[in-house]
Formats: sequence, structure tokens, C-alpha cells
Amino acid sequence: MSEITLKVIGLIQGTTDGNYSLLLQEEEGERRLPILIGAFEAQAVALAIEKKELKRPLTHDLLERFIDIGGVKLQHLSIHSLIEGVFQAHLLYKHNKKEDTINCRPSDGIVLALKYDLPIRVTQSLLQDYGIIMDEPLIYEEDHIDQPGRPQEDLQPQTAKSFEDLLHDFSKEQLEKMLIDAEANEDYEKAAKIRDELNKR
Repeated sequence: MSEITLKVIGLIQGTTDGNYSLLLQEEEGERRLPILIGAFEAQAVALAIEKKELKRPLTHDLLERFIDIGGVKLQHLSIHSLIEGVFQAHLLYKHNKKEDTINCRPSDGIVLALKYDLPIRVTQSLLQDYGIIMDEPLIYEEDHIDQPGRPQEDLQPQTAKSFEDLLHDFSKEQLEKMLIDAEANEDYEKAAKIRDELNKR
């Protein structure tokens, strides 16, 4: 299965409190893949981007230490499918000279990929179906994070575009696929926003 390497380029705060879009971009191209994540996941990603450590370890810090203690060598993260509107991923790892994969949420895998400088890959078909080209550049800006908590209190993710604005960059065909996925996943709030955008076309 052909895969494309991505890089993390930023976080966009959604219009709903606690919702964020994590933006990935292909290394050799302009297409971007937005992944919806929650507030605590956004904070973990922001900390990993900035290579910051808090005084007390968070969940991903603890996991990182167990990985090191166990002698596991992480190889890369693969975002391989979309099931009921949710991106699926797995981490390829090596342990005792054997390679295997373990399922994970893309957000968790991306945090570990940032911590270990791992390649982040997506199948070509997923990027073809859900990749977008945005008109405006997006550069992640550092902020200081001293205390764990909700990102809107402790850090300022990029707010260049709301979720509704982000929908403008999708084609009609992509929006129709997203609508089907949102309805299948019973995410009616998301489905309503997508339907509103489709009605404007």
C-alpha cells in the first residue's frame, strides 16, 4: 500500500469549545490532512511540538518512559483508514528483533512520533480523498506552557480558520464523503455544518 510522508504544521481551534483540528501536510506537496481532536489531545500535541516537559509527567511522558525501559524501538506511524468518520492508525515497532504493529489513535501516535522524531505516513488513497489545499499559510507559533489543563487556558493554538472556514477548502465531492462519515458516526453537529457548506455550493 503506497504511503505519503506528512509533517505536523499546526493546530486550529474549532468553533465548539474543546475541539481542535490537527493539520498535517505532505512533505513534498501542498495537500493537508485535517484531523479533529479534543482539547487534551491538542495540549499533548502542542507540548510535543515544542519539546516541552512539565514538572510532573503527563500520560504520554509516562508511556515514553515505559517504551524506553522495555527496549521497544518505534519505527513509524501509519494513518491507514477511515472507519465511521474516525481516522485509524497504527505504530510499527521493533522488539526483540521482531517487527509488529499496534493500533492507536492518530493523536496519540502523532505525539509519540514527535517525541521520537518518527516518520508520519498516510495512505495515498486517504490523502487523495480527504486532503485539502488551503489558501492561507499556517505556521505553528510557540507559547509557554507551565501548567497542564485545557489548551484554551494554557496555550494559544493557531486560530487562522474555524472549522466552518476550513470546510471551504474541501471540494463538493470531499464534503459529501465527510457528510456520509459524520452521519454514520452519529456526529450530527458536524454533519449539520458540512450540510450548511454544501447548501452554499
